[in-house]
Amino acid sequence: MSEIIAFICFFIGLFGLIFLMIKKASVLSQYPPFSFKINFQILTLKTKIQKIFKRFSFRIFLQKILMKLRLFVLKIDYKIFHWLKKLQTKKEVQKEEKNYWEKIKQSLKKDISRRSSVEEQPPCKR
Repeated sequence: MSEIIAFICFFIGLFGLIFLMIKKASVLSQYPPFSFKINFQILTLKTKIQKIFKRFSFRIFLQKILMKLRLFVLKIDYKIFHWLKKLQTKKEVQKEEKNYWEKIKQSLKKDISRRSSVEEQPPCKR
């Protein structure tokens, strides 16, 4: 459905463009033809630009751009590597902290179990 609507809009626009061109063709034919005068300074500037581009080597330009791009990518890679290292160290620290608290809990449980076992034993007779 949307393709049909787009197709209809395209043809309406095309017919409108043709209508405007036919209508304005008579007005445009009344104007004198366009004349283009080249200034001497423009010609000298053009020759100077052509001399500069004759010395320009696309291969050297491409080589420089690729080298800069390579350095940029290596810098990004180096940054990402350091970010990953930081994340790994943070993960290890969190893991150690978790183990630390687990060790404390286990030691408390052992201590409590020792105390309860000591309290349950009858006193020694001497």
